[in-house]
Amino acid sequence: MNVLLLALSTVSNGKLNCFSYQYEDEPSFNGYYQLEPIPKFLNEKLEKEKQKHLDYIITLNTKEVNSSVLDTVICNSKNGIEYEFFNITAKMFFEKMLCNGQKAFQQMPKIISIPIDVDDIIPGIILAMNQLRKLKDKSNDFNLYIDMHGGPRNTQMTFQTILSLLKHESIYPSSIYTIIMNKSKPNTIKDDTKYFDYIDFVSGMNEFLNFGKPISIKSLNNLNDLSLRDFTEKANQIADALTLCDMSAFQKSLEDMSNWLNNREIKQDSLLELFLINYIGRYAPKDYKDGRVLVNQVNKYRDESQRLYISKSILKASIKNMLSVLKYYRKKGKNLDELIKKLEDSVGMVPDIETMNELMLIEANAKQTYYKMFDVVLENETFYLKANKKSTAK
Repeated sequence: MNVLLLALSTVSNGKLNCFSYQYEDEPSFNGYYQLEPIPKFLNEKLEKEKQKHLDYIITLNTKEVNSSVLDTVICNSKNGIEYEFFNITAKMFFEKMLCNGQKAFQQMPKIISIPIDVDDIIPGIILAMNQLRKLKDKSNDFNLYIDMHGGPRNTQMTFQTILSLLKHESIYPSSIYTIIMNKSKPNTIKDDTKYFDYIDFVSGMNEFLNFGKPISIKSLNNLNDLSLRDFTEKANQIADALTLCDMSAFQKSLEDMSNWLNNREIKQDSLLELFLINYIGRYAPKDYKDGRVLVNQVNKYRDESQRLYISKSILKASIKNMLSVLKYYRKKGKNLDELIKKLEDSVGMVPDIETMNELMLIEANAKQTYYKMFDVVLENETFYLKANKKSTAK
């Protein structure tokens, strides 16, 4: 099953000019509506390469696309009026143009419309996700394609959210297309799939560095990058050691990663280069590729006295930051003397603490005191904090 997901754009009332579109070195073709080229191109591509066709097109439609009726839409070519439509919506115009012109569909796909509100995209995303799940459950050969060109102002954010959700269900787009508009030559249909790997890679590295799991990195489309594949294997070794709480294996896997990074020549266009430039600082200063820093951090954690000493320093700094905020609002006329006194007492108790449990209790009490500030500063009876989440009183 081949499914295309796109967001429909509005259509101008009156005359529309003809534009030319081209993918790589293939012959160019004409179109009038910006959401017309990619479905036609993709359907022809599937027919040529796989002897298949588009089965479904899922469209994200704003209220205006669905219901605003245009009096007249005239499609003008060099030879004059080619098509003329009356009392038509953008949704209807899209369907009409798929059946007309160059590369017209011989077998129309089923079009599924999903309503979406530009001011609240979540309900539309939920509907789109449910529809994609239903279609995937119907087929053992499910292929999803994305047309990023068109739609309302927040289309990119909407699609990125959908792609992230799909990824959690192991659904990955086969291709992601967009259109580059050109002045003096045919507009270019462009495969942008690899650029979304950059976003996934950054998310995956956050996942790995914060939680020790390289799951997202392994799912990237371009694991044919040998450097990235080798890195993923090293990352798996670190993750396994963390899962098993095996400190010797953890240290060895970090040393293996360090040696590999120091000796491996990374291509400039490799996704891994993003890690070397932007993420190495999470383990050590920028351009410093030695994992021994993290090993030393782990050793400090294992030494109870060192761990307590460092934790005390962090907590003292944290409470002092809290005090700075409270004193700022006290200068604004807020009555925070009692809360400030409690936090000053808390920070004064830190040096005498002897166990981590006692320290964590001081930290919890300090944060509880600090969050009471909101009641005073906001002066809003409908606002309160419960279970560390903002809630509204009923």
